[in-house]
Amino acid sequence: MKLILEQIERMNAGREMDALIAEDIMGWTRVYGRSGLWNTQSESVRFTNDIPYYSIKIADAWKIIETMREAGYHSRVETQICPTVIFWKKGLIERGPSPVTYRATSTPLAICRAALIAVMEAE
Repeated sequence: MKLILEQIERMNAGREMDALIAEDIMGWTRVYGRSGLWNTQSESVRFTNDIPYYSIKIADAWKIIETMREAGYHSRVETQICPTVIFWKKGLIERGPSPVTYRATSTPLAICRAALIAVMEAE
């Protein structure tokens, strides 16, 4: 499901955000016609309840950082005053799009929003 920037910025942490991350960042696909089922890259079918809590739990959110790294992105996570996440595509700093910087009320939410925006801008 593709969203626009304003929708991503307004989306709260929760299962809707987690499903969006599973689909757009982690490569899961919905099994249409079968409520709550997904195909993943590592297993054939999983249930919606199996989607990690990317937008809430830092251990799950860190999987996004790892996946983005595998896709060619660098990242920086700052957690001092306001959680901030920065993603940028390798080799594009000098000639390509600006790095995506996102601040949020929690580090997992900042990671989710920054990843979605970075992938959206790369398309």
